[in-house]
Amino acid sequence: MKNSLIVTILFLTSNLVCGQNPGELTLGLTDFIQKVKQHHPVAKIASIQVDKANANLLSAKGAFDPSIQYVNDRKTFEAKNYYY
Repeated sequence: MKNSLIVTILFLTSNLVCGQNPGELTLGLTDFIQKVKQHHPVAKIASIQVDKANANLLSAKGAFDPSIQYVNDRKTFEAKNYYY
């Protein structure tokens, strides 16, 4: 009798003592994917590799930027540099 009373009380109060309230929001699929992308080590490495590839692409595009160069070594008159 005593054991069945304890089991009945524990069964009735088990709804009060739970890890998660039914009214709380649960983690959705999009939130889960976002958390994995932010914190998973393999996802972090992949993000770093994408950033590195973008930096290499920007560096390669910079090689085609116009530049102005001037060489005044050949500007001489009677064996003297006439700009100095």
